[in-house]
Amino acid sequence: MKSLLYSRESRVIVLFSAFLFFSLHLVVAQSAPEAPPKDIFEALSKRSEDTGDILIRQPQQLRKLVGKVAVKEFVGEKEGEKFNLTHGYRIQAYNGNLPNSKQEAYQRANTLSKLFPGQVCYITYRAPFWRLVMGDYATIEEAREALSDLKRVAPSAMISEFYIVKDKIRTQH
Repeated sequence: MKSLLYSRESRVIVLFSAFLFFSLHLVVAQSAPEAPPKDIFEALSKRSEDTGDILIRQPQQLRKLVGKVAVKEFVGEKEGEKFNLTHGYRIQAYNGNLPNSKQEAYQRANTLSKLFPGQVCYITYRAPFWRLVMGDYATIEEAREALSDLKRVAPSAMISEFYIVKDKIRTQH
């Protein structure tokens, strides 16, 4: 009596199973993954065989506002300018607790203000740390773009300390 492993039928079944497995594997490997949609409008407008069509009509201004952070708190006025405080992002440029950290934070703020005159630098002290952050970015994408620009022109000794941090930001009232 022959073993089942060596019978002709079992070899055919094994070869056929292997053929199916590898052919399915090749089909899956060859289909390229699709890029994720840029926003909710693109995701909803995407056509598919098993779904219906969705047509979205909205003003371009509304499309720009979707995904932005809504203003949460009215703060008041500082130096004659009214502003709101909301959740957003800033770039942390320095954090230190050494005896000379205060001077270092102000020196770096001066350097960054010269490199980016349009960006506001904020220096805070929460014992025992002096912290320097800059900018008011509503979205992480804005902060990443600014960080990329900052890394291109900032002194190399400062670049390793740049991070994007969540923070409350000022927005124009």
